[in-house]
Amino acid sequence: MKICAVIAEYNPFHNAHKQHLELTRKLTGCEGIACIMSGNFVQRGEPAITDKHARTLMALAGGADLVIELPAVFALSSANRFAYGGVYLANALGCVDALSFGSECGNIEALSKVASLQLNESDELSCLIKQYLSDGLSHATAVTEAFSKLYGTDKNLLSQPNNILAVEYLKALKQLNSTIEPITVKRFKTEHDSLDTCGNFASASALRKMLKSGQDITSYLPDAAQDIFADAMQDGLVFPDMLGNLLLYTLRKTAITHPDMSYLKNINDVTEGLENRILKAAREDVTFEELADAVSSKRYTAARIKRILCSVLLNITKDMAKKNPSYIRVLGFNQTGQKMLSVIGETARLPVITKAADYEKACDDDIFKTDILSGDVYALLRNKKPLRASRSDYRNFPVIFK
Repeated sequence: MKICAVIAEYNPFHNAHKQHLELTRKLTGCEGIACIMSGNFVQRGEPAITDKHARTLMALAGGADLVIELPAVFALSSANRFAYGGVYLANALGCVDALSFGSECGNIEALSKVASLQLNESDELSCLIKQYLSDGLSHATAVTEAFSKLYGTDKNLLSQPNNILAVEYLKALKQLNSTIEPITVKRFKTEHDSLDTCGNFASASALRKMLKSGQDITSYLPDAAQDIFADAMQDGLVFPDMLGNLLLYTLRKTAITHPDMSYLKNINDVTEGLENRILKAAREDVTFEELADAVSSKRYTAARIKRILCSVLLNITKDMAKKNPSYIRVLGFNQTGQKMLSVIGETARLPVITKAADYEKACDDDIFKTDILSGDVYALLRNKKPLRASRSDYRNFPVIFK
């Protein structure tokens, strides 16, 4: 059975996502598609617009056969660890033949060349990146400038978001000595963060902005996913600023319980005194977005700061972030996905979880516990009280789509 993997967030699942899955099936000739999807928090450093239950259903309705969760520890990491976590899980399935991902350039050879150069970083490249960092540039910008100066690399290749992730996927495949074949699909219609629309295509960023202003996004969603999203809207959409009070409480409490800053210093990606900037900003009456903007700078992007803030809520530590994924969590599947699970049962190199309670009893896993906590925190953000109960992960999964 030929299986292709896709690493995604589907925040929310829209027409371009459906088209990507259709092209993936056509290009690879695969019989099944396994989507490795972020759970309730996403790589932008925000809660997802709808929970992983609804987004799993939408993915299955839109062309996926099996959905597996990318743990929050990796979903709330930089592009490097986000990509590594997803590729690690795809590789751990033991039966994936190809990995399909979007990119702005659509050129697998150019992307692979950059990935190899990054993995085998020369002294000259390393020194130049350090120089740009000392000038106050963010790491991503420093890398882009260094590659452009040394190798004449097109700056778009390392500055556009899908290209950046594509390079990281390729690096992870090389690091793991994986036999999975990488395939890139050129991003079409709209750019990653574009707020423009093109026919019935719009980026997820544009759709979230439209939803926040109360606009109807139905025409930008696949027909089969529209009713699913409508039900999710009835349950209450979640926007980043809903984290505000929870986060301010956590930070202000931390300032009292850990006056030596030890708690914040131990949170993933907190470096060079960022803990002081965060606590200073948290003393003001600010929203989540305002807090991130107050702490961010030319060197520390708002997205990085928001990932740190979400990590504070979920207690994602530096030590935790260094670990590899330790399980394969099944979120949902259709009939083809059920056949894929039978294959995976024979090939998987990690425990496959279909019942959260069984796994919790079997081992003590802090990455897994963080995923459970992320569900509990997410539940507190919902408008509907019946959905605010804790341990929702023990009641809702896996989804069986017919």
